[in-house]
Amino acid sequence: MIRKLKRACGIHFSTKALVRNPGVHLRQMSRRHRSFRGLLDELADERRIVVVQVGANDGGDALGNLIRDRPERIERALLIEPQRSAFDRLARRNEAVSDVVCLNAAIDRQAGERTIYSVNRGAVARLGDGIASFDRHHVERAIRARTKLRSDGEIEALITATPVPVTTLAHAAAGAGIVHPDVFMVDTEGFDAEIVRMAFEAGWLPAVIQYEHKHLSRGDRRDLSTVLERRGYRLWADQADVWGLRAGAHRTSPSGGAGHGASATPIPSNSGRNTPLRFERCVAPDGRPFVLSGSEPFAKGGYRHCYVHPDNTDLCIKVVARPHDCRCHDQQRQEIADLVWLRKRRSDAFSNRIPAFEGLVDTDFGVGIVTRLCRDSDGRISRDLAEIIRERSLSPPLIRAVDDLEHWLRQHRLLIGDAGPKNVVAVRSDGDDWTLVIIEGWRHRRWHWLARLHPLFADWLIRRQMRKFRRRATIIAKCRHRVS
Repeated sequence: MIRKLKRACGIHFSTKALVRNPGVHLRQMSRRHRSFRGLLDELADERRIVVVQVGANDGGDALGNLIRDRPERIERALLIEPQRSAFDRLARRNEAVSDVVCLNAAIDRQAGERTIYSVNRGAVARLGDGIASFDRHHVERAIRARTKLRSDGEIEALITATPVPVTTLAHAAAGAGIVHPDVFMVDTEGFDAEIVRMAFEAGWLPAVIQYEHKHLSRGDRRDLSTVLERRGYRLWADQADVWGLRAGAHRTSPSGGAGHGASATPIPSNSGRNTPLRFERCVAPDGRPFVLSGSEPFAKGGYRHCYVHPDNTDLCIKVVARPHDCRCHDQQRQEIADLVWLRKRRSDAFSNRIPAFEGLVDTDFGVGIVTRLCRDSDGRISRDLAEIIRERSLSPPLIRAVDDLEHWLRQHRLLIGDAGPKNVVAVRSDGDDWTLVIIEGWRHRRWHWLARLHPLFADWLIRRQMRKFRRRATIIAKCRHRVS
């Protein structure tokens, strides 16, 4: 009753959501609320969508309603439900909708057969058939929460064990003719985190995602929301679910359903801050990807390498270090999402401390991020601060440059992430003057919203980060003296 009244009044605050996922719920309070059904409708308005739902039950949810209300906007849908009774109702509800595949199976990492625990038929009328899990203890806890039963014997009598067929997520999607879904929804009574990890391992990056977090452990809730945010998702949460929209999802080409390939890579337009972002992909003038494999990168990181642009020596191209390593691609996607975030804000004010973003290009290593290349006054490529400290120690001009960087960060209330001395370039001008430019880790994805709320929060967080920065620089300087 209270929940319905809050929705009618437009109140989206939830104490349970705050306790279960405080980071997500606090961040969503500072921006416009977007409902899961609202995100689905917006995506369906733009293109026909491909859907995968694990734990569909009988289809009486927002996604199931969209499929039946707007069947012409569904290109392909795969609805997976292991419980036979719920599956039969799901199949009947969607029998008139074309391009919908209903699969009676459970999802796990290996195909075969497993035992699923659920409420027996005699108790379905009282408890419903939404309680089902591979974990018997989870079903017992759910029954205790919904009834006044406390004795093990009474609870044991309400549980039934049923062998069900098990398949992998990739095999189920392939059987339905799906390569990359636009919408991915999970409701598996506590197994949601594992299912979402399987989706990412399969290379899926759906435009809209939802999973149930109320049955997850605190660690799984935190880890899953962090992983999604690093992949460019903006998240919302209520007492039961977390849902998210991937940055640029409404402006890309279809993300690939039956017969589609990979999605286009988002690129912000250079037409100005107040112009809506466009998304396209750039290639070399002859229409072919830039070939970088014959060149030597001027900088190498753990996940990415940097090359001088073949057609413009004032630009650099940042590509993944290992094309088959998903962690490298995660870093690349995260920076693209951060650059989109920066483009929407005062990118002109940030250009002297963060290399200007010039777009994306196709290369033989995959999609590359193009930015301005930092050079010293003598034309040489600027080196990172850690290398400069090892060579010259932490001299007074470098200390002043660090102080200037902190002043600039506080002025713009920009909270850096893992921007240690290795992620900061020291640009040398005439004489012995230095300017520090942040080339990586310039946005703290978890707490940047708090720094934007009030200058006091920003000052405290930035001072804290810069103390860590100075400690790292001091350690590098001390190690230099010991070696020398």
